[in-house]
Amino acid sequence: MTKSEESHEREKVTSAHSTDRFATVDEQGRLILPESMAREFGVVPGEQVYCDVAEHAIRLRRPLSNLAKIYIEPTTRCNMDCEMCQRQTWSDGSGDMSLEVFARVLESIGACNPRPRVILGGFGEPLMHDHIMDFIEQLKDLGAPVELITNGLLLNADRVQMLRYLALDRLWLSVDGGADKCYGHAVKRDVWAKLIQTVRGFKGICHLPPDNRLRLGLIFVATAIHSRRVVAASGHRGLFFVHDALAVGFAVV
Repeated sequence: MTKSEESHEREKVTSAHSTDRFATVDEQGRLILPESMAREFGVVPGEQVYCDVAEHAIRLRRPLSNLAKIYIEPTTRCNMDCEMCQRQTWSDGSGDMSLEVFARVLESIGACNPRPRVILGGFGEPLMHDHIMDFIEQLKDLGAPVELITNGLLLNADRVQMLRYLALDRLWLSVDGGADKCYGHAVKRDVWAKLIQTVRGFKGICHLPPDNRLRLGLIFVATAIHSRRVVAASGHRGLFFVHDALAVGFAVV
């Protein structure tokens, strides 16, 4: 495909995406949502939707009867041994979610309409589960938006391409610090340097058209020790080159 053809395809995708995000007002003054948007948020005829009125905006809230998010912890095993992690206080051993348990969870999600957003993560590293890609594929086949939280150390080119192929909605990179020493929290060395190297490998993928782009997020526990340093380091070391494809999340303690 030539550059002009790629540009044309990108414009078509952007145009279609923009159209789906506009509501219209009919002659009676009623707000008509696009069919795809109404389906996405579970708005059906007769449903009451709360309107949050701001100074220059009206926000429509998802109906309270609809489940918004489900968090699934595929495994409690982890390839890190961070001193600040709650896993340090556990007396029970680590383990993986069985295929039978996941099948029951999948059945329950299938009973929800619309499908809730599924977040795969927890105190373990989800990429350590042998069937994590199968889990993502089954959830996507069900029509659920899926996000994955990972420390990024087990990512490689093949896994990144697989996540893109499975149309993962967002990949969250969990970071404990903005330097190689991780400010004393992580036992393993060179964690930040390895993460930066991995993220730089996403550069070509993240500049694809929106429908083919693997969207990234950066999430970390914002302690008084390193919250400012993480943001400063991420900006100075080339992490924010993905622009609108990168979100930043904070869990303040």
